[in-house]
Amino acid sequence: MRNLFITILCLLTAASSFAADTIGKVTKYKGNVAVYDGTSPRGVEVKQPGVPIALSGKVATKRASAAVIELETGDKVALDENSLITFGKDSKFDPQGGKVVFKIKKRGAAAGVVKVGLKTAVIGVKGTEFLVDMTDEGKCNVYLKDGVINVESTEGEFKKQKAVEIDE
Repeated sequence: MRNLFITILCLLTAASSFAADTIGKVTKYKGNVAVYDGTSPRGVEVKQPGVPIALSGKVATKRASAAVIELETGDKVALDENSLITFGKDSKFDPQGGKVVFKIKKRGAAAGVVKVGLKTAVIGVKGTEFLVDMTDEGKCNVYLKDGVINVESTEGEFKKQKAVEIDE
């Protein structure tokens, strides 16, 4: 009886530590969507809503697929086809391909800022809706729907672009 109690206690402790590492779940999906836990190169195919996403985990959509992820903070992230995103520590999201829509709830100063890491910039967000579109050519387009975002270069200052007229 004592061994059974110790075994149950160990299982409950392990289950609660797994739940602490979960940052959200896939609430809707269409097509072929995979969730990676961050420790294994093999993903788990989403076959029903509610698949948990671990801290440092990834979500990938294939051709003609889409997914909606609801985070524990109430924020939502939607992935279009052929998209990939990694969920890092301290509310840092790293889209690595495709189109990703973010709907971030307003936060107070104490709650901190959500950071979206791109190859050449970091976007700071406190509450807004925007789309990050990673093109096949390596460009990244950011489309703001509502709110304010702060974009900082990871490679020094941004270069100012000026209109150039070509002499004929």
